[in-house]
Amino acid sequence: MIESLGQSIWNALDWALGLEAQKISFWQMALRAVVGYIVALAAIRLGNQQRFMGKYAAFDVIVGFIFAATIGRSLGGSEPFLSLLGVALVIVGMHRLFSALAFRFERFENLVKGSPQLLIKDGQLQEETMQKTSLSKNDIELALRLQEKLSQTSQIKLARLERSGDISVTPQD
Repeated sequence: MIESLGQSIWNALDWALGLEAQKISFWQMALRAVVGYIVALAAIRLGNQQRFMGKYAAFDVIVGFIFAATIGRSLGGSEPFLSLLGVALVIVGMHRLFSALAFRFERFENLVKGSPQLLIKDGQLQEETMQKTSLSKNDIELALRLQEKLSQTSQIKLARLERSGDISVTPQD
């Protein structure tokens, strides 16, 4: 029963994505790009990597990587040129769709782009958030010195790790 279900799932994935095929169709290439985009975004979001690629959102960087890889393959001649250009357009279209959904629905925006994480509240480090975001006290103090010329967390009312990867600071009154 489980073996036949597993085989059925494998067969469906092979049909959709061409897992073992030497030649794949345009639609299989496009679906591979969509699945790759979603898996990469999920991996980065699940890993809480808001600082992935510095100031650029992982959401945008992933599209750039997949787009560049697709265009690169089309230039190398290993795959049909027009199919790969079509796949590149699918990637751009999917990114625009995700952007539109993120603009319209805040929960979707937070899912794909992340949301600010509170690091300091009323001078107190938020240990749980620091652990979740892989930021040490030294990382936060460095950001305070560089951005606000403050050296003590007690001087901070609020500090957040923004989804851009920057740390925003509100000094005490």
